[in-house]
Amino acid sequence: MLALLAETSVEELAQVITHAIACGTDDPDAIALLLRQRSSKATAVIDEQRLPEAARVAAPTPDLSRYALAALAETAA
Repeated sequence: MLALLAETSVEELAQVITHAIACGTDDPDAIALLLRQRSSKATAVIDEQRLPEAARVAAPTPDLSRYALAALAETAA
């Protein structure tokens, strides 16, 4: 864990550790992964209007409501 301080501040590392514990882990590798995910740059959104017509994909957004955890718990009970 101390090696992570070479890459980040104490405050940010404390926030990541708190988040990891809230997620149910105190594994150093999981904390390092969370830290990398937090510090990685977000991918830029692609402007579909600038793509050629053949590259544009129109896919419907799936309805995921049937996978709601509360609904699954009710059907399992």
